[in-house]
Amino acid sequence: MRLRRKNKEVLEEEEQISELELLLKKRQIPILTLDTRWHQLFPEENKSDDIKKRESEVNHLLKNRGKTTNEIEELKKLKSKLMQNIVDNMQQADGEDEKQRERMLEKSQQLIKEANRKLNFLEKKQGDIPEQLENANERLLTSTIEECYEKMDSNKEELEEITDWITEIREELKRKLIIKQELEEQNALIYSTLHDMLGAEIMQYFDTIYGEN
Repeated sequence: MRLRRKNKEVLEEEEQISELELLLKKRQIPILTLDTRWHQLFPEENKSDDIKKRESEVNHLLKNRGKTTNEIEELKKLKSKLMQNIVDNMQQADGEDEKQRERMLEKSQQLIKEANRKLNFLEKKQGDIPEQLENANERLLTSTIEECYEKMDSNKEELEEITDWITEIREELKRKLIIKQELEEQNALIYSTLHDMLGAEIMQYFDTIYGEN
């Protein structure tokens, strides 16, 4: 019974992951570390260790992508130059040092073979980077969503506490306003009664002693 329940939970989780993957591909999520909106969510001082780790993985792959692209371009330029050297050497006029020309041709051919070998390696590496980058970006996205929802849940709890506090304060304020009004009315009644009993001149005298109400 427990095994069936566990298998059901695994299947449900796999279905959720599959649905999420489809949604992500449809939305075409940008590289998060290149998105200013992502940096607004995670200022440097607020990044957790997990976010820093995932961010570093993405940035490392971005750096590798740029470096690999530059290396491929440089190797292609070198290969083109070497091939031009071979053509130039083959077109040299007869009578020049044949052995020296052959050595130069052989050296250029060896360098071209080495360049081709490196190009094959780098192009394969370059071909693997997009998938690696997509996976790293999705891991960062997962951590981002988890931490954002945790933060919103935490904010929600605090908001509820603040809302309860405001409600209590409002009730207390209403009670205090009623008391304030009652006290003001009571003072007004007392002063008015004394004024009627003693007259304005005597009340003015006592006002100077006790202060005006």
